[in-house]
Amino acid sequence: MKIEIWSDYNCPFCYIGKVHLEKALAELNLTDKVELIYKAYQLDPTAPKIARFSTAEGLARKYAVSLEEAKAMMNNVVVKAKTIGLTYNYDLVQPTNTFDAHRVIKMASKAQAKALNAAFYDAYFTSGKNLADYEVLIQYAIEAGLKKDDVKALLHSDQLKAEVEADIAEAKALKVRGVPYFRINKKSVIPGAQPISTFVDVIRDAYISEMGK
Repeated sequence: MKIEIWSDYNCPFCYIGKVHLEKALAELNLTDKVELIYKAYQLDPTAPKIARFSTAEGLARKYAVSLEEAKAMMNNVVVKAKTIGLTYNYDLVQPTNTFDAHRVIKMASKAQAKALNAAFYDAYFTSGKNLADYEVLIQYAIEAGLKKDDVKALLHSDQLKAEVEADIAEAKALKVRGVPYFRINKKSVIPGAQPISTFVDVIRDAYISEMGK
């Protein structure tokens, strides 16, 4: 069974959705029986490579709310994330462009991609790393088992740019209006960071359907 995941590393609900998916797979004893395919998506393609404003300032501008209202929105997400063991340090978060992070994921093996996917979320939301910084991306890629020279060559070229753009175009064609977005065997869909019970129900039905072929 294959699950395609459209997400972005600066998306707080994508990180939550990732954990919900993993918990559902573990509950169904399907962790090692499902192939996860990471698809690129960008919430803000115009985001700079060096943060020019805080997350709170960005939210206030995007939703035309006050800074205090934006901080309240962020706090709600922080509390939600904490219930599943995630720590969001918004005072450290650097809102930067994620396009190159998606390119690095594309060059990784399945096991490496899974490790990098988790590392990038933690880097962004917990450690406050700049995911547009080549040295940061190279560091995490090496830790996941990729070769430094290969990653460096990728980042200093246009390699895999088309693949990332193709994922984004596919999401647009599917009328994906927000992430995370999960597609199981190109049939069943789970939009957003749904409750773990929803993931369990949809994935179980998809698995039973596949086994019945």
